[in-house]
Amino acid sequence: MEREEILRRLGERLRELRTAKGLSQEELAQVATVDRGYISETETGDRNPSVWVIYRLAEALGVKPGILLPDYDDQRAGTAAQSGFRVIPGVYIYHRQGN
Repeated sequence: MEREEILRRLGERLRELRTAKGLSQEELAQVATVDRGYISETETGDRNPSVWVIYRLAEALGVKPGILLPDYDDQRAGTAAQSGFRVIPGVYIYHRQGN
């Protein structure tokens, strides 16, 4: 996966989680102690956040940092699907298909 694609997907996940929590960019920025512009640029894929910022963003959103990383759920989904489970993206609970 190319750098631009990784940053774009990270930004999409950040936006999805932020809006699901009902937070504005300003509110997330305050909790994560970053500038609102930093949130905006990260969501559009124009910013490459450090591991420390990813950790702070995840903590502010109440998720594990890996959830923000593009391949995290994709890898889990493949493993779970092979085991007969249905994956709910961004959630750590799996349900058996057909049960």
